[in-house]
Amino acid sequence: MSDQSSAVRLARIPDVATESTSRSIPATLAGPAPGPALGSEEHLGLIREVQRSKGTRAALRKIMSDIRNQKARLEALEELAFQRLCNRINALIERQVGPRTAEEHYFRNYLNRGAPRTLEEMVALINASPPGLKWKLQSPQQAAFHMQGPDGVYNVKFVSSDGHFEAVYDKDGILLTEANDPINMGTYNYADPARELFKHVLYDVSPFGDWGNSAATSNFELYDDGMENALRFREDPQAKAAYGALLRRLGGERFRLVARKRR
Repeated sequence: MSDQSSAVRLARIPDVATESTSRSIPATLAGPAPGPALGSEEHLGLIREVQRSKGTRAALRKIMSDIRNQKARLEALEELAFQRLCNRINALIERQVGPRTAEEHYFRNYLNRGAPRTLEEMVALINASPPGLKWKLQSPQQAAFHMQGPDGVYNVKFVSSDGHFEAVYDKDGILLTEANDPINMGTYNYADPARELFKHVLYDVSPFGDWGNSAATSNFELYDDGMENALRFREDPQAKAAYGALLRRLGGERFRLVARKRR
């Protein structure tokens, strides 16, 4: 990831977005961390040493273990440290040409964060953000895999300015997560679909085809494929009207053109 895209990532998440974007460490975590602090230069140096001595898979397993064992600290992590952590994970995934197991694929759910909890807050955030730092509304075709279920055609998907973070909101404007909708939720992308489409297919899309979004979606293959969902959307005038109204709130035709270019 370039220095410019890193800067975009750092500026992207406001302090008011979500509970998970708060970086103050809770009092219960005020004591010393078990080992180097997550995302610190010392921690990443340790990961590099494991990679040199034991290989990429061992380094990835080490960083996955560190994050799982310090989930609360991950959520409280300052943005720069979190960015360093994501960059190292992305590099390890790239080194081994994508996740090799369901565990490595599902691990990305630990990393997806920064989206407002409601669609109303997302609209306000986008309209208040400068050009180049905005979350991007995706076309219905790009959101088709997140439109499962009877009301799924009303779901709308956004991708962060750096392409690594996703947010999906349902008909009621609620952010979908692993807790409330593991089938349709947004996920972290190991590769940016806009700048590295081939890698995105290898690292994110193909593994989704094998394993779904999470262990809670073991029956995901029973759901409609993206083409079927996109067709249902096109045939639903109310869903199309709701999407059109959202486009207008976000700048109208300007966003429609962006969506077309990204198809």
